[in-house]
Amino acid sequence: MAKLNADEFMNSVKAIIGDRDDDEALKFIEDCKDTITGEHDDWKAKYDEAVKEKDELDKSWRAKYKERFYSSEPISNNDKETNNNEHNNPLDTRSEEEIKAESVKIDDLFKPAN
Repeated sequence: MAKLNADEFMNSVKAIIGDRDDDEALKFIEDCKDTITGEHDDWKAKYDEAVKEKDELDKSWRAKYKERFYSSEPISNNDKETNNNEHNNPLDTRSEEEIKAESVKIDDLFKPAN
């Protein structure tokens, strides 16, 4: 089976489709043209860009992780609790109410009788 260049392929499509101009034929011609033109080459650039962004993000997180070991200020338990409740994690889908609900204490629920 021979490998056709773009013009040869489109000529073959034209020979098969003939004079048809119905929606199905036009859609098929469009799909063929999109397939053999630069549409399929664009994925490589997008993939390379995504890999580059991933590598840069990975590098920055590794640097931050490494730096925390050299930091002279230890993180106290109060700081850890504050950081956990500040809703800093973009992947955290909890609402502000749900975050506040985790810090409610029994004394917050009941008031002493006067």
